[in-house]
Amino acid sequence: MPICDIVLNHMAGGSGGDYKTYTYPDHHKFEKSTTDFHPSTLGHNDELAPYHHNWNFGAPEHHPLDVAFLARNMRSGFKQWGSWLVTDVLYGGFRFDLSEGVEPWLIWEWMSYPAQRGRFAFMEYWDGADGKQMQEWLNLTGKRAAIYDSNLRANYLKPMCNSNGAFDMRKLAPTNCFLGLEPEHTVVFIDNHDTWREGDTNKLGITSNKPLAYAYAFHSQGLPMVFYHDYYEKPYLSNSTAVAFGEPLTNKINRLIRIRKVAVAGNLEVLYSDTNLYIQLRLGNWQKSASILVLNDNSSETLSHSVETPWANTKIVDLVSGTAEVTTEANGSAYLGALPRGYRIYAPTNILQQVEE
Repeated sequence: MPICDIVLNHMAGGSGGDYKTYTYPDHHKFEKSTTDFHPSTLGHNDELAPYHHNWNFGAPEHHPLDVAFLARNMRSGFKQWGSWLVTDVLYGGFRFDLSEGVEPWLIWEWMSYPAQRGRFAFMEYWDGADGKQMQEWLNLTGKRAAIYDSNLRANYLKPMCNSNGAFDMRKLAPTNCFLGLEPEHTVVFIDNHDTWREGDTNKLGITSNKPLAYAYAFHSQGLPMVFYHDYYEKPYLSNSTAVAFGEPLTNKINRLIRIRKVAVAGNLEVLYSDTNLYIQLRLGNWQKSASILVLNDNSSETLSHSVETPWANTKIVDLVSGTAEVTTEANGSAYLGALPRGYRIYAPTNILQQVEE
């Protein structure tokens, strides 16, 4: 499904004095004037005051950046534009860039418009705290769109991948971030164009072992998102020059996608965690099998631990590799582990055939 990355906060284009001109060809299709941008007599976006008429966004095009959505013609024009994106261009959903730069009720209005109603959408919202501010914003938008869990990526997934075994895996419990508060409205991302930018040493993204993060994302209760460069091109940037390198993660990600389709569903329970090892259970549902994720952050040792599984006297196998078969005890317990800086996802052996079909 193609997703359109849209910007409602500000408008770009033009140069010099063009920002004062609204008589371009077909301007009548979306009428606007200088009063339709901040600073405006209509008032300001008080939900996020720092973004009022902030010239840092979009410079040096010299245009009025901050749209005044209290102007009815602006709200109407943007919603009709969204309808055109769906019905004519055939986009299936939306990503709202800098969502905290507009009033939250605008997201509700946009997603309530007939053509947009019921479409998948998610918001870019940068919050390094514990996710409660993101939850408040989600509620203000009427939960019409999911949100990137920027806190999960920045404070947990990125350090886990980049620390070469020094990360404390106990921190991965979803309760520490927005994912634990609103799993159905959380987009779990590994990198995107704002965190990973070739040639920019300030935006190196996750620089090693991204498959660990993808395994966590695809086994989570959130919505996993795949970064284009990870899937199709070179996934990593060098620390000194920000030059891309590495083989694409296509096969690893495809395997995780297939596993998620047949064996990742239901409630989540953390079965065990210590500084090096993290083990979680997804209980499954009437359509999908239960499964257990094991993440090992140790840089040199294969680690395992005894956990209680939902299967008694059952042969289970790592769905990722198709190996590492284990038989559970009568009470369901089993020792489950993973290779150094690696991951496994265990489920009954009959599920393996569904993954490989």
